[in-house]
Amino acid sequence: MVMEKRDEEYVYKNIVKIAKKDPNIIGLILSGSRGKGKQFVTKNSDYDTFIVVKDGVLKEYKKKVAKYHNEKFDLWCRTISNFRKREEDWTRYSYSH
Repeated sequence: MVMEKRDEEYVYKNIVKIAKKDPNIIGLILSGSRGKGKQFVTKNSDYDTFIVVKDGVLKEYKKKVAKYHNEKFDLWCRTISNFRKREEDWTRYSYSH
């Protein structure tokens, strides 16, 4: 995962491209207002993004994605095992649409 440009939409589109090619990435989830649909996006909307990775590679991917966090782009990693478990109450809505 190597990208220099900081534009959030550019970063998101490139993460999607990378995720499609990376065998350790099982899924990518866009959450928050952007994940709910264009009608919910405002000028203040950020990118709330989850990468679901294979078990055993979480530490490596947390390091890889840390540099992309800023006030307009949040990128978290979860293992597939963790994702399959019951969600915490505060995160359930992230996956409802």
